[in-house]
This record gives sequence, structure tokens and C-alpha cells, in this order.
Amino acid sequence: MSLDELVKYLIWIGFFILALVGLFFMLKKIGVL
Repeated sequence: MSLDELVKYLIWIGFFILALVGLFFMLKKIGVL
């Protein structure tokens, strides 16, 4: 695996985690959870 691929995967994983955290806080703010 080259460094470019590794960076690309890390960026995708970072976006995924940010989306999950954002969704969690949004649901918590609305009062679903």
C-alpha cells in the first residue's frame, strides 16, 4: 500500500467518524436519544 492510498483511507475514515459524531449530537439535541 502506497502512502497516497493510506492518506486517502485515513481522510475517508476521518470524514466517516465526523459524520457519525455529528449525527449522534444532532439526535441528542433533538431528543431522540
